[in-house]
Amino acid sequence: MSYITEFSICDLAGNDKVYSQKLNKDVNVFFGLNGSGKTSLLKILHSATSDDTNILVNVPFKSAEVKLYSFELDKVFTRTIKQVNGNVRYALDLFDGIPLDDFQGNSVTNNLVWKTKPNTRKFKGLRQEYLPTSRLYLGGKSWHSLYSLKQLSEEQLDLFFARTLQELWTHYFANTLNVIRKAQEEGIANILKAMLSTKTQDKKVAPKIDPQTAYKRVTAFLKRQEGAVANILGTRKEFDKRYLTEPHIQSVVSDINEIEQEIEQAMMPRQKLEQLIQNWLSGNKEVQFNDRSLNVKTLDGTNIGLHSLSSGEKQLILILLETFLAGESSILIDEPEISMHIDWQQQLINAMTQLNSSAQIILATHSPEIMADVDDERIFRL
Repeated sequence: MSYITEFSICDLAGNDKVYSQKLNKDVNVFFGLNGSGKTSLLKILHSATSDDTNILVNVPFKSAEVKLYSFELDKVFTRTIKQVNGNVRYALDLFDGIPLDDFQGNSVTNNLVWKTKPNTRKFKGLRQEYLPTSRLYLGGKSWHSLYSLKQLSEEQLDLFFARTLQELWTHYFANTLNVIRKAQEEGIANILKAMLSTKTQDKKVAPKIDPQTAYKRVTAFLKRQEGAVANILGTRKEFDKRYLTEPHIQSVVSDINEIEQEIEQAMMPRQKLEQLIQNWLSGNKEVQFNDRSLNVKTLDGTNIGLHSLSSGEKQLILILLETFLAGESSILIDEPEISMHIDWQQQLINAMTQLNSSAQIILATHSPEIMADVDDERIFRL
C-alpha cells in the first residue's frame, strides 16, 4: 500500500504563509482554533491521494505539494498543484463545504490539476479513507452521488448510515471469504494428492496433533463445506481409534489443521474489532458481527437495528470499521470527537492503533482529550 510522507501548503486558510510538515507513518494529530485550516488541510491531502481536484472547491490555498510513498513501487511520488485566477469557486450555500448545486448533479468545473513526478501510469494514488465532520452520512461515499441527502429526514439519514455500515461489512466479508476459499482449495488439493498418491504410508508414527484437537479441527472443516455430512466422523471414540491407528487419517488431519489455522488467522482481526466495539458499548445492547450483516440486539434478544444506536456509538463504530478496513493505507478524520464521551475520546487513538497498527492515522481535532496519550512528536499545531 502507501502513505503520505510530507506536505507543504502555501496560504492555507488565507494565512499568507507556507505550512510544511513531515508526517509519521503511524499517528498524526493536527489541532488549532476554528478557521485555522484543519479541514482545508485534510481536504488537500485527500485530494492529493485520490487525485480528485473536485474536493478542492471552496478550499482556500494558493499551492500545495504532497509526497506519497508507494510500498508496491518502493518509491516516493511528489504531487504539486497551483491555483490560478478563476480556479477557486466559492458558494454561499454549502453542505459540509460542498456547494449544494453540485448535489443536484451539476459538475464542478475548475482548471486545477495535480502534477505527479516521477510520472508513471503504474502509480494510481493511495487507497485511503476520508471521514469528514458529517462522516455519519458521507464516510466512504462519493460526495457527488449523495445529492439527495439534504432532502432526507433524520430517520432516513439514520437508515442511510446503517446501509453504509452494512455495505462496508459486506465488502470486508467478501474479501475474507476469498481468503478462506483459497485456503480450503489449496488444502483439499493437498489432501487429494496424499490420498491418490501411489506411495503408501504403512509405518505407524505418533500423530503430531492430539485426538481432541484433531476432532475439533475436522468437525469445523466439515461444517464449512456445503453438502458435507458431519456425522461421517462417527462417534468421538470411533474417530479417536481410527486417527491413532491409521496413518492416512493422520495425514488428512494434518492438512485440515493447516487449513483451519490459516482461516483462524484471517478471522483474528474481525474478532479484535468485535471485542473492541462490544467493550465500548453500553451494557444493554450488543453488536452482532454475522458473516454477511451487522445487527444490534438488546440483551433480551430484541433486534433494534444499527440506525437506533446513539450518535456517539455510530461515530465510534464507523471510525473503527473504517480503520479496520484501511490496511496499510491512510485514514483521514476531521473532528473524530463529535458526539463522543470524553472517556471514549481519550481511548480512541489507542483503540485505532490496536485494531490496525499498519494504517497511517491523520486526525484534525479541537479536543485535548483526543491527544491526551499521544507523543508530542505526533502532534502538530496549525
